[in-house]
Amino acid sequence: MKSVEIEVSSGDGDKNSPNEFLVDSSSGIRASIKQADAPSDFDDSGVNIITGTKDKGSLSKKNKIVAIVGSIIIILALIAGLIFLAFNSLNKNSFGDYDALKKLNITVPDNKKEALTVDENTLNGIEKIDKASGVVLKHGSGETISVGRQANVKYLMYAYTSKKITPEGEDSSKDGQSAEANAAKDENTEKKWSQFMSSWDMNESMPVEIFGDEDKLLSQIPAGGQVDPTAYRLSKLCNGEKVGAAFALFMPSSETGDDAEILVIGEVLSQTDLNVDPDAPKINLNVPSNAPEVKFDGNGKPTGLEVPNGFQKDDNVYVKVLTPGNGDEITQDSTISVHYTGWLLNGTKFDSSYDHSDKPVEIALPDVIKGWRYGIAGQKVGAKLEILIPSEYGYGKHAAGDVPADSYLVFYVDIDKINPENTGNGQQELPPAN
Repeated sequence: MKSVEIEVSSGDGDKNSPNEFLVDSSSGIRASIKQADAPSDFDDSGVNIITGTKDKGSLSKKNKIVAIVGSIIIILALIAGLIFLAFNSLNKNSFGDYDALKKLNITVPDNKKEALTVDENTLNGIEKIDKASGVVLKHGSGETISVGRQANVKYLMYAYTSKKITPEGEDSSKDGQSAEANAAKDENTEKKWSQFMSSWDMNESMPVEIFGDEDKLLSQIPAGGQVDPTAYRLSKLCNGEKVGAAFALFMPSSETGDDAEILVIGEVLSQTDLNVDPDAPKINLNVPSNAPEVKFDGNGKPTGLEVPNGFQKDDNVYVKVLTPGNGDEITQDSTISVHYTGWLLNGTKFDSSYDHSDKPVEIALPDVIKGWRYGIAGQKVGAKLEILIPSEYGYGKHAAGDVPADSYLVFYVDIDKINPENTGNGQQELPPAN
C-alpha cells in the first residue's frame, strides 16, 4: 500500500492539523492531505489587501493594544478604589493628627487574656503631638458598638517623659537628686514613651459609654458638670466599630489636667447594653398548669383568686395573657392607664383600682415594682393579664401598705391605654417600688 502526502492551502488563512482520509478504497491508496499556512488577506490595520474593504470583525494590532491598556487602567482604578475605601474606613472615626498615630505597629493576640503588644520602634518613632488625636488601628469582627452601649476596653497606657542619656558606667544621679529631676535640668536628655499601666496586668477593663454626637453628650451632663474629654474621645473612636477593634488615643496635657501627655492603646473585648437591667426578672409566658387563677363575675370584673394545692413558687415572673391586646406596644418606660387587682398567695386581696374609681388609674412603669415593669413591657394596649410575681420582684423584704414583707403577689391587669406623659394621677393606688 502506498501513502501519498499532499499539501494544500485553504486560502482563508486558517490552520488545521493534517487530516487523513481514504481516496479510493478499491485501490488501497491512502491520501493524506495536510493544510498549510496561508497568508492573510488582511493587513495589520484590518484592511483586505485584495478588496480594499475593512474587516469589521477583526481588531488591528493597534486597537488590540488600546483595548488591553484600557482594561488594565480599569482594573487599576478598581484596585485603587478598594484601597481608598479600606483606608477611609479606618479613618472614619479618626481625628486630630491621626497620621502620626497610624505609624504604630501592634499585634493583637487571639487569646484575649494576653495583652496586645506594640512595636517599640514604631512607638518611639512618634514625635510629640500637640493636640488630641485618635485613630482606629484595626477593625473588629464582633458585634457593632452603638449609642446606648458600653464598650469594655483593655488597654496599655504610656506617658511621654524625659529620660537622661547616661554614658555607660556613669551614675545617673547627681547631688542626691533623682535621675528624673536631674534629667529635667540636663541638656543630655531625650523624651520617649514609657508604659506605666496595663489593664491586662490588673485583670480589669475600662468601661467606655458610647454617647453619640457631642451635642448628645453635652445634654447628658448635669447642670454645673463638666465633660470628661477622655470619655468623649474614647466614645468617638469606638462608636460604630465592632468588638475586637483596636485603637490609639493621644491626650495632650491641656486635656489630661496633670501636665502629662498620655497615649492609650486599647482593644474592645466586649460590650454591654446599658438599656438592659442586670437585675431584671426572667419573664415566663409558660404558666404552670396548677398556677393561681383569677375568677370573674358576669361583667368581667375580677372577684377573687383560686390557688390550687401543690403550686410551687420559683423565681420566674409568670405572665398569663387572658386577652391579647391589639393596640400600641408598651415599653419598660411607658406610662399607662390600667385597672388592676392584687392578691397575696393565700387569696387575700390587698388592693384594687375598682374599689377606688370606675376610671382606670395612671401608672408610670419605671416607678413601680419590677414584676410590673418587666411583666407588662412588650404587651399591647387592650391586653388583660394575670401576673405572678416573686417577692424579690415585688416589695421584697419591705412591707408596703397591706402587703407583708417577703410576699408572693398575683395581679390582674387590664391595660386601657398608653399616656403621653406621667401626670401623677393614680400613683397612690399602687405602692411604688422600694
